[in-house]
Amino acid sequence: MIVAKDVGNDKLLGANSWSLLSADGWNKVTGTFIRKWMSLEDDVLLLTDISITGDFWQRDKEEVNDAKITLDFIVQLPQVIIKENALKELIIEIDKWFSEPREMGIELSNVCYQSFQITFGMKDEFICSQINLSVQFDILKNIE
Repeated sequence: MIVAKDVGNDKLLGANSWSLLSADGWNKVTGTFIRKWMSLEDDVLLLTDISITGDFWQRDKEEVNDAKITLDFIVQLPQVIIKENALKELIIEIDKWFSEPREMGIELSNVCYQSFQITFGMKDEFICSQINLSVQFDILKNIE
């Protein structure tokens, strides 16, 4: 259990929610900021409700031509604690990734027996460009 002082909730990080889409658009991670506080170790922490969803071809169709893309899975994580500094680091690393795509990963939690890591890489079949991710992360740049 984390005991600490509340540091306010008015539009956490300048936004109430965020999203990150996969390059193919079939998978998405979204989050809603619920509460912000400071730990006894002076880390600013964010209680976040995270949803991970993915689409895929209808699995009951034998031919892809007969199938439509439909919701395939949902994972709901209603109490993920994220370190604000780690989130800022992720935004900086994503900006760097746009100019120099590479394998990278950031641990966002690592508190209260949790681990939540976001990783990026490259796939030969996708174009790595700022256009793919910038719209989703503009809202998070209000952190700075």
